Amino acid sequence: KGVGFMGRSMLLLVALAAGASALQLPATARSASYAQLSRRRMLECVPFVAVSAAVPLPAIAADGRKLDEIKVLYAKARELRAYVRSTAANRRLFPMDPAGGNYVNIANTVKRGQKEVLLPLQAAIIAAAAATPLSDDEKKRSLDLQPQLMKGHLSELDYYLKKASFEEYKSKTTGDTYPGGKVERELEEVCDTAGDFLLLS
Repeated sequence: KGVGFMGRSMLLLVALAAGASALQLPATARSASYAQLSRRRMLECVPFVAVSAAVPLPAIAADGRKLDEIKVLYAKARELRAYVRSTAANRRLFPMDPAGGNYVNIANTVKRGQKEVLLPLQAAIIAAAAATPLSDDEKKRSLDLQPQLMKGHLSELDYYLKKASFEEYKSKTTGDTYPGGKVERELEEVCDTAGDFLLLS
């Protein structure tokens, strides 16, 4: 015969409980799905983080290229100085032109060297100094000083070049003799400054 009131009530409670459990399953499934999605998203982000961390590498490579450029120009500046030193001495073996014609070819070579070697060397040092971070403050100050020293030496070189100062010169400070005159001495200063910059960087 039919189920009594208490029986119907118990069946209703069981049905409601089962329904509630059924309703909770999608939420649990969604939570698991979201958790899986979050982990998946995190894994997908790993390559991006790795790439982001690698972004500064091209800048480091660029700095390396700047230093390589300075090394090449530095070597050419030294060759220019050696040329002035040897050629000026050789020119004096010939009768001297009162108008200074003995040194015309040397002067023209140095002028070309200013344009093709020394000014690009100065520009490369300025750029590299600005782009080179150093944790040692004193070393950084010394590095930043080199472009200023280079500017001064190039100005002096231009001054003595216009005066055709290729006559042998002996420094009162160091006692060194320069067969290529004061032009050679300033070229030596330019080379020393570039060399110091490379040591500091």
